[in-house]
Amino acid sequence: MKGRVSRRQYAFASLMISLVSYIFVAAIGWISATSDTGFRDATLLGLIVMAASLVVQGVFSVRRLHDLGRRGREVWLILVPFYNIYFMLVLCFSRGTHSEEKNGPAPA
Repeated sequence: MKGRVSRRQYAFASLMISLVSYIFVAAIGWISATSDTGFRDATLLGLIVMAASLVVQGVFSVRRLHDLGRRGREVWLILVPFYNIYFMLVLCFSRGTHSEEKNGPAPA
């Protein structure tokens, strides 16, 4: 996967992914609460929404790591407890490299 994402693009994409997934989960919960047999189906739909949002967030995180001059494989560090907080702060607030890399030119 190639490409780079700036801090602003990453923050906006993360916010939109969160909002869309929360809206879907709220809608699924409301449908589940109003139907008699909807709980089992709602759980499955909730897991699908969660998995889809994690995949999309992972793609943006890899592209942000590329902008920082780091390998995309480091995205798995998000799974390390307590370190993930530091890692997400680095993704959100660190300035990217300005030089052109193998992953593409610096984002605008």
